[in-house]
Amino acid sequence: MKILVGYDFKGADLSSFAAENCQKRGFIRREPTEEFTISDPFSYPLRLIHFYDASDRCLSTSLLDEYLFETVEDKNEKILLWRPRYARAETSDRSVETTQKTAPKPDEAVREFVKSLVASREESMERLESLNKDLKDSASLYRSIGSLLLPRSPTGIREQEDIAQKKRTVDGWVKATSLVLNLTPADRPTRVEVGERVDMEMILIIYNNLVDAGQRAMVLEGPVSDSLSDTKTSGRPLTRLLSLNKDCFRLVLEKSSLCAT
Repeated sequence: MKILVGYDFKGADLSSFAAENCQKRGFIRREPTEEFTISDPFSYPLRLIHFYDASDRCLSTSLLDEYLFETVEDKNEKILLWRPRYARAETSDRSVETTQKTAPKPDEAVREFVKSLVASREESMERLESLNKDLKDSASLYRSIGSLLLPRSPTGIREQEDIAQKKRTVDGWVKATSLVLNLTPADRPTRVEVGERVDMEMILIIYNNLVDAGQRAMVLEGPVSDSLSDTKTSGRPLTRLLSLNKDCFRLVLEKSSLCAT
């Protein structure tokens, strides 16, 4: 099995790093309010996804979280399943211990998931074109000779502000999906190709709150990382997803072999 090259967790002072990231209270003497448990490094499956245009030119490649994509339904949470930065990572045949081997998900299931996101992006791009036209028409109306002699009505102002707000929302989704798929905002893929599975090495740190019995996760991901701080940055999408989705939290906890306490 191929694994993405990155930070080697062997020999890293994970306990000190985990302690540094504990929540604390107090001003002069900062006391931790959490205990933590650290998993051993384990492998985590991703899937290479390639995007092609109408002329069959490869527009981009990104990587999808193969382990959790079937669990996530929320539109915004789906953005957190992607690892666009890892498309430039090298791979090796170095093996990593895993406590739970999982069979690759069927290509068709992966393809349908990706195609639904691409379709959502395409719909938003078409909607954005329509809103841009509406906004331009609205602005042209108030630049006309007649409008210079008359004050703008509150209704007209609200309509223009409403169009502008809708545009910001739609434009934000186009940019977010473009970012995670490694596409430019102008790219319009027409074909999705599901590539091979590659693993990444990661560590899961579970923090248990001593005050309210709450629990949170911090994920450290090895690819394209040169330090523990880098692995924390790389793991932020999954860390965020685990804070939002209890099912994803449970599944990753099970895969890491750590027991909830």
